[in-house]
Amino acid sequence: MEKKEGVLEIEDGKSVRVIDLPGTYSLTAYSQEELVARNFIVDQRPNVVVDIINTGALERNLYLAVQFMELGVPVILALNMIDEVRKRNITIDSARLAKLMNVPVIETVARTGAGKKGTPRESGRSGGKTA
Repeated sequence: MEKKEGVLEIEDGKSVRVIDLPGTYSLTAYSQEELVARNFIVDQRPNVVVDIINTGALERNLYLAVQFMELGVPVILALNMIDEVRKRNITIDSARLAKLMNVPVIETVARTGAGKKGTPRESGRSGGKTA
């Protein structure tokens, strides 16, 4: 399992370097994916982490976000599959979650692309350096 890198153009002609790490639920390294992610976060100290969370398992996924915060890494929560929880009549108060955790929260649906425009904009505001 490896990380993948690219550059993403955001507003005002700025760009940010994007690094896609293997999926993990924790920075406790029990698997190769977790080891790759943990080593990058600890050793490289990224400017911001966009934590893509499956909203169907919100509690389990928030643990990783808290670990990022404990390390002092700025984090943006991307609540993915928000449409699926809404279909089950579950309400997630994104504004309240953002306030409670003191981080930006974006609702996304990766399958349709909904919310994807907000993620690069927030990453640029939350500490992403221009490339």
